[in-house]
Amino acid sequence: MSGNQNNNPIPYFNPNVPPPSIPPRFYFHRFVPPPPPAVVTPVPATVVSSAPTTTRKRPSRFSDAVPKPVISVPPPPVRFDELKKIDRRKRSENETEREKILRKWRSNYCETSEQMSKKLAELADSEEKQYWIRSSPSDIYYKRTVQQNGIEVEATPRLEALCELFERELIIRAENAREAMPKYTPPPQVCSSSDDSSDEEFHPEQDCSMEELSMKTQHPHRLHADLWHNEPGEMNDGPLCRCSAKSRRIGIRHGIFPGETGYNKCNPDTNNANRLFHYRITISPPTNFLTKTPTIIKYDEHEFIFEGFSLFSHTKIDELHVCKVIRFNIEYTIVYVEEQMPENFTIRELDLFSKFLFTELLELVDFAQKPNTALDSCNCFHFMPRFVRDLEDNGKEILSMSEVLKFLLIILDHFQYQWQNYADVLKGMVVTKPGHRPCSVRIDQLDRNVSDIPECIKEGVTHPAIVHFGIRPPQLSYAGNPDYQKAWREYVKLRHLMANMPKVSYEEKRKLEEKEQKLQDMRSLGRMKRNVTVAISSEGFYRTGIMCDIVQHAMLIPVLAGHLRFHESLSFLETNLGYKFKNRYLLQLALTHPSYKENFGTNPDHARNSLTNCGIRQPEYGDRKIHYQNTRKRGINTLINIMSRFGKEYETLSNITHNERLEFLGDAVVEFLSSIHLFFMFPDLEKGV
Repeated sequence: MSGNQNNNPIPYFNPNVPPPSIPPRFYFHRFVPPPPPAVVTPVPATVVSSAPTTTRKRPSRFSDAVPKPVISVPPPPVRFDELKKIDRRKRSENETEREKILRKWRSNYCETSEQMSKKLAELADSEEKQYWIRSSPSDIYYKRTVQQNGIEVEATPRLEALCELFERELIIRAENAREAMPKYTPPPQVCSSSDDSSDEEFHPEQDCSMEELSMKTQHPHRLHADLWHNEPGEMNDGPLCRCSAKSRRIGIRHGIFPGETGYNKCNPDTNNANRLFHYRITISPPTNFLTKTPTIIKYDEHEFIFEGFSLFSHTKIDELHVCKVIRFNIEYTIVYVEEQMPENFTIRELDLFSKFLFTELLELVDFAQKPNTALDSCNCFHFMPRFVRDLEDNGKEILSMSEVLKFLLIILDHFQYQWQNYADVLKGMVVTKPGHRPCSVRIDQLDRNVSDIPECIKEGVTHPAIVHFGIRPPQLSYAGNPDYQKAWREYVKLRHLMANMPKVSYEEKRKLEEKEQKLQDMRSLGRMKRNVTVAISSEGFYRTGIMCDIVQHAMLIPVLAGHLRFHESLSFLETNLGYKFKNRYLLQLALTHPSYKENFGTNPDHARNSLTNCGIRQPEYGDRKIHYQNTRKRGINTLINIMSRFGKEYETLSNITHNERLEFLGDAVVEFLSSIHLFFMFPDLEKGV
């Protein structure tokens, strides 16, 4: 019988039945579904008869006129990376404006140190773009007036009513809540500063930090025992300054900047465009400032995202040395860039927003915005939050301050109404409970199961629990415990001795392991843990609409304000000396004490408390060596470092930002001059006399 040479039945004997499907294929370890069934197309007999002779023969029971099935070959599968591009392109086409803004914003977010280093390298290579700005239209709140020196923007009656509402609902509300609470008289301080009537320069101090800490934990208006609040002129463990009354009357550390005589008050109902200078504040690197959930305001069918602050100064700021500060073990550079004056804002709006943010929410009670010698003057600087959206041709539109105030008023809502509907939106937002200490806290989680929190259930009403992940002050954790510090010093000493031993015995290794285990056990104790979890009832809390990104930027504003006021005092010094320094940075170094790097002109505990309560939850930390990389070192490493610098044809710039190196140089010059003077004055005396 003619047919298949292998005597196997031909699989495709029926032209009306499609062949079996092709087995599935795998590409890049990703499953690709099989192609659709093959299409069978009858072929005329003339075509079959003209087929090449190498085609398979059919059985004899079939006539040669039976059409031969033709199988269509499926197209090659699409690669996995091409599928991702197609999917990403489809998603971008269907994205809303908010989703596009968040995707672009989060592309700069860094989660690891490697990503941070890579992002910093990209920012160093890229040049800052020049762009134009405009203000969002808001004619019902502002009107333009022509002045002698140009055009100013004035407030309309509707804007005045909005400011009064904002002041009544957000600022006076907190004052009324504090007055309604029982008055609290703090006990006398254990570590008190010298009497106001005393002019003694020296006042004895004693170690009483633990007594001060325990006293502050007894405040009746505290939200939680592990949440710390700020008091004027106070640190967590005692007074900020223990100087005498005479010493407190002078000095930049006491907030008194020489040469400050005050400023004429601005017109609160205009933007004072003819007398103020506008600067945009930028912070580099952006680590811990580009949060995953930025503050976004929707206005006129567009989304405006928070990008930082604007600074308004009464005098033109010269090109000064950059302002630097260390936070999260990272050295940040604060730069101010002169920019075109925005239009739609008034000084009254800026002052109301600053009082609400810096005083009511962040409790920066030691942040003085007016000269101490002229309390009736205008603020030294005015700050405005910048909510922007991108325009074509490198343009930006800045949201008017009236819409910012309206957003903060509209977002105002009590937690007991429709709380769970906003759970995802409120995560990471700062909420406030006026009158309490602290009054503001960041929401990290919302917990419905409140059976173990009795204060969440009152009069049959169940309030969700606010869960906040905070950090204890160092004085109350293992970092400030005397027993832990003693054990740590013993461990470091033994480890250093073993590192210099030619041969370490087994007993010494065991002893080192025991000391290390002891430290680990002390760190794991509940009363000494640094990280704490706080759960409090949401009753009485109000939303603010402010996310952590605004807090991160706002906490650097006092540092920049102090830096600029310090340089204005240097200008006053140059005027009195009759000499202008070519390099202003040398004058800044000469008058900067080493202790300045610890707090950068601000209350360090106030900054830590506010960042812990309202700042970013999990910041990216840098290398701790930045705090002591420029400290004094001894040994062979120092000698090698010194000898490696010999033979260079140029001087090496220093990263040290205080006056000790200049002090060393000045002492050497004085010693040289005094030696020459003694050499020629006493020609008959020998060495050592």
